[in-house]
Amino acid sequence: MNSFKGPEIYRGNCGEKECACDLLDDLEVLRRSPVFAGVPLEVVKLLALFSKRRVYENGELVIRQGDTADRAFLVLRGEVEVFEQYKGRQFSLQILGRMGFFGELALLAEFEWFFNVQALNEVELISIDRDSFQKVITKFPDIQYAVTERIVQLRIKRLKNQMRYLLDNIKDEALRENAGNRPRTMIA
Repeated sequence: MNSFKGPEIYRGNCGEKECACDLLDDLEVLRRSPVFAGVPLEVVKLLALFSKRRVYENGELVIRQGDTADRAFLVLRGEVEVFEQYKGRQFSLQILGRMGFFGELALLAEFEWFFNVQALNEVELISIDRDSFQKVITKFPDIQYAVTERIVQLRIKRLKNQMRYLLDNIKDEALRENAGNRPRTMIA
């Protein structure tokens, strides 16, 4: 008797073999992802079980700025564009392809998305929701710090790259030596 029935709970109505193949593919992809590489196999297996796959068509929004952030995504195939709407204009921040990980902060905290993500072609993504991630990570407290550190480091790296891109394309009047009206930010 075949006892491998678990993935159907998380994968919807698919054939047992198809679910098993998706689960194994998701496990392998998550093991190589920037956040979960090197994490114990038993943890990644649980995350793969809780993950969901979805295909987005060209032009379809994956994330809408202002909506509740509740999950992270990993690109399996295709490309997505990360962009922000600000003062009625759209600013491209990044294009992510295979193995691109985004929305990682949603695994750690509640907030509203501060950017949009749109499919640039047909895109297949794996998503992991915050609740599932938190359940898994609390079962393995010895790796909680390491995974959180990786998420923060990934976000810092992305922020640096986006800042460099924006600075490379900034108007001269925004340069410090030309800015008479410098912005003031109060952090509470």
